Formats: sequence, C-alpha cells, structure tokens
Amino acid sequence: MKDAFNNRLEREGKLNFCCLNITNRCMFKCKMCYMWKDAACPDSEAPTFDHWKQFIASFGRFTNGKSCISFTGGEVLMSDKTLELVFYATELGLDTLLNSNAYLIDEDKAKRIHGSGLKKINISLDSLNEDKHDFIRGTPGSYKRVMKAIEYLHKHAVNLYVHINTVIMESNLDDIVALTLWAVKDQRISSIHFQSVAQPFNDIPNDLWYEQKEGSLLWPKDRERIERIFDELIKLKEMYRDKINNPSAQFRIFKSYFNNPRNFVKKYECHMYNDLINVSHFGDIRICNDMPSIGNIKEEGFEMERLWYSPLADAVRENMRKCTKNCTFMVSCSYDEQEIYIK
Repeated sequence: MKDAFNNRLEREGKLNFCCLNITNRCMFKCKMCYMWKDAACPDSEAPTFDHWKQFIASFGRFTNGKSCISFTGGEVLMSDKTLELVFYATELGLDTLLNSNAYLIDEDKAKRIHGSGLKKINISLDSLNEDKHDFIRGTPGSYKRVMKAIEYLHKHAVNLYVHINTVIMESNLDDIVALTLWAVKDQRISSIHFQSVAQPFNDIPNDLWYEQKEGSLLWPKDRERIERIFDELIKLKEMYRDKINNPSAQFRIFKSYFNNPRNFVKKYECHMYNDLINVSHFGDIRICNDMPSIGNIKEEGFEMERLWYSPLADAVRENMRKCTKNCTFMVSCSYDEQEIYIK
C-alpha cells in the first residue's frame, strides 16, 4: 500500500516530462557545455535499443500516454537509435521532442525525421551573426548547417513544430533582439525560447563559477545592457505572444539572476519533485541531477511505477522539497510562472 506521501503524488498527477539522454557524444565544443570533454559512453555500459524501448513503454503505461519524451544528448542524432525510438514513442501516443544542434540534418535526415512522426524539434541557434554562433558552438560552419537544416525541415517535415532555443550570455547579448525579430517573423519557425547561461554542463560544481576565468567570459556584466535587452524582450513578448515561449515574468527573473546570481531562489519548496525525470546515457534515472539515481532502465523487469513509488524515490523527493540551493533549473528549464521567486 502506498503511504500518504505517495497518495498525494497520485492526487496531484503523475510525471508530465521525461528527458532521455540517448548519447553523450557530440561533435561540437560549446562554450557553455563541457560534455565533449568526456570520453564517449562505452557500448558495453550504455542501454541497448531494447532497454530504451522497455523504458519508453513503461513510461507510457505509467503516464497513460499523456506525457512528453524529450530525446537529447550530446548530439542526439549521432545515435542511430534515435529516430527509431522517436517512432516507437510516437506510435504509443506520447508527445515527442528532439533537441539538436542541427549539424547532421541534411535532406535525407529531414525526410527520416518526418517519417519518425516527431512532433517538435528544438534547434540551437545563438546569433544571426555567423562568426558569433560558430564561436559559441566551437564549430566552424555550424551556423550555415543550422540554416540549411531549417530549409530542409520546412521542405520535408510538414507539420513539424520547429523551435529555436537560444542561450543568453555575454557573447550574444547584443544579438538577442535581432534574433528574436527574425524568429517571430519567419514563417518556418514555430517559436523561440531563451535560457540564461549557467555553469557549463559537466563542469566541477562551483557556486562562483561566473567569477572564474572561463565563466567570466560567458557572464554578462553590464547591468544597463542587461536591463535594456530584457526590457526589449518583454515588449516583444507583448507583441508576439505565441512565438516567444518565455513568459514576461521569466525575463524579469533573468534580469534579477544576471544582476545578482546569489539571490534568485524560490520562496517555497522545489516543484520539480513531481514534474519530470532525466535518464542518463548510462540509463540512470534521476528526478534531480544533483540527487542520487533512483534506478536504472537496464534492470531486469523494469517498471516505472514500481520505481516511482519506491522508498529511495520518496527520500529523493523529500530532500528536493527541502533543498534551498540556487538551482539554475528554476530560472531556465523548469521556470514556473505560478511560483514566487526572490528578486
């Protein structure tokens, strides 16, 4: 019998989002992500195609097919499993999202994406200035590949929602308004979404990372520029509500975050304990990346429901609810307009 805490979880609703990190391989050397510095996950330790399918089926049963699965990496299209898994999830009735730097999307790949039934794709684009985008992504020619990918998807992947995802940092701060205007006016683009730069993924945790040498190159320091750019974004949001995903209130939180990164935590408990899970390229399942894994999808007889209601998962959720860390997920990826943040 489930305890009172789990009964409350059931009443409040189950998971609505799952992020599958299909691979940690990536051809880019992004300034705000250090995953490329790690060796690729050995095939012997990675989940097999059948492991991923087993998980997707179990997740679909647990959520009654009313959730979204996000396929990501690394660069997720470097895995030959990805589009088959997208097709499998779509056939089960799950909403499907793919996050990509678009480097590998040629005409044939665009056709295969269409054939997979994918609902949405997030394409990383940080500036309309070719040199800046290539610098941020650490890969010459990456800007041109993004633009060609958008053409191919528009031509071959009909009804696909094409979203632009942009990380705001020092290098592209002055380009953000122009990029937004391009995205909202281009009929090939469904919407644009912004994230604020955080400590590079896969770096050694450090609360003062933005004061260190490499971090300081990413971190915007001119408060007048920060205020001006985000005020412009707030105005554009009022004009193009459907094409800019971020709420106006989130842009105000971004301003506070960049002005004082030590002082942006929410006034109340973390809400993510019941919202989403993340599966690593090793198959480990986490409710929060800073908390212990609650299991692995390679386990024989894996079932999401059993794992979700386990004592270990309960303990992780309880620790998340008590957590007071300045978590950047609260600002960018898991911003909740209904919550109250310290400004």
